[in-house]
Amino acid sequence: MPRRCGVLVLVLLAGWSWITAGQVLVWQSELSLWADAVATDPLAPLAWLNVGYARSQAGAVAEAEAAYRRAAELATRDPRWDRVVRTMAETNLGAVLARTGRPREALRLWNGVLHRYPGYALARFNRAMVYASAGRCDLARRDFRIAAVIDASYRPSVNPCPEP
Repeated sequence: MPRRCGVLVLVLLAGWSWITAGQVLVWQSELSLWADAVATDPLAPLAWLNVGYARSQAGAVAEAEAAYRRAAELATRDPRWDRVVRTMAETNLGAVLARTGRPREALRLWNGVLHRYPGYALARFNRAMVYASAGRCDLARRDFRIAAVIDASYRPSVNPCPEP
């Protein structure tokens, strides 16, 4: 009996080691982790949001844009995800669009986010930055002020539109 238990323990340890080795590859990077999550559950909006973030951080903006769009689309189908995941996906997608020379599309997204959640400081700050770069300092100053009231960390380190 003790010998059979020893063999069983060795078989279990070998199996668990094999599973662990496979998971180590999944956990290699943030992107590999979330890509595995999307492969496991392609209808998970949070996984798509994080794939978008990882791709954006890696400089893969076209792939980030697609992932953020997918996250937002999936999040609108489920009220549990709509508020947080959709809001974050659309805010991050707006940042990608602004960075790739599509500020009007970015503003449209941020306006939608702020219509639903006027107290979302990141979307307000991002919108202020686009307004400032377009020379719309009146709108930029207003959004900078509101964002800083909501969250003091959103004060611009260099104000592109100083008060007159």
